[in-house]
Amino acid sequence: MGLRDLFTRAGEPTDWTELWTVLRPLGGRITPDSLDRMLEEALRTPRDTLVTADEQLGRALLLLDTEEHARHLSRDAWIAPEERFGRRRFVRAMHAVLAAGPDALARVVEDPAALRSYDSADTPSVLARIRDESIGTRLEMAINTSGAAEDGFYVGACSISSGALTSGAEKRWPSLDDGFYLFDHHDPEGVWLTVTIEMPQDTAVVGDSDAWDGASDVATERLMTALGDRRPLVITEEPLREAWIELAVPDEDSEPEGSTLDDGDLYTVTYVDPTLFAGVQPARRADVLARLAAAALLGSSVTLTPDAEAALHRLTSG
Repeated sequence: MGLRDLFTRAGEPTDWTELWTVLRPLGGRITPDSLDRMLEEALRTPRDTLVTADEQLGRALLLLDTEEHARHLSRDAWIAPEERFGRRRFVRAMHAVLAAGPDALARVVEDPAALRSYDSADTPSVLARIRDESIGTRLEMAINTSGAAEDGFYVGACSISSGALTSGAEKRWPSLDDGFYLFDHHDPEGVWLTVTIEMPQDTAVVGDSDAWDGASDVATERLMTALGDRRPLVITEEPLREAWIELAVPDEDSEPEGSTLDDGDLYTVTYVDPTLFAGVQPARRADVLARLAAAALLGSSVTLTPDAEAALHRLTSG
């Protein structure tokens, strides 16, 4: 089935009234402020309209998320599996096409080379790359704020991260064996580190555990900035593709803490005394988590380079 067949089956892009209505507050550009405006307006929109817009967004991205389109980035374009590829740049370019409206979408679908004109030279901050916000994530947020109690939680069609294919796009990437592909591992802007904090719901000394989630993003940013925020990354003697650092408040069912390194993927669980979090002001939460995460990486099963080890020690003493 060709792209024109998809148009015929789902209607022309100009028929997707709900999607273009939701995207209108973007003002033709994808920025944090324009996404905020889109969300603010979407929160005043009926939930049925938002759900339809999300379904149309899925179709729109399916038309753009193709191997042929990815070959036309101005930098770090798709060549082949295991080669350097700017997946996050590509996702931003797709979003820029959608922000430009239905005529732009139709033009780029018909002529993949036209995507190049929507490929911005700008690189988002490390924190923006970690949070990976998009039209889809904002739309899902609006849907689940509008009537979620009576209609149940809605999983958006396009709220996946930049590191994955748009749902249903597998056939548009003939070089890949299946839809699961580790784009971030070959993306110079790929996010290689994740710091999370896990607390039992009854950890009263900590207070609102959800309030620490934003701080964990900032802690991740600090470690990535200290160790390297662009691939290829060399901070260990053995290959390290990705690292997850889980800082957890233990409960009676907790498993032993420790770390494992499997095929370049590091997973570390470190248990933390909840009193370390007690009374910490919001502005200082990221400091606490960054120190704990740096100590966890220092104590993990990887052998760090001297420069990486020195950078982590600076974070633990900061």
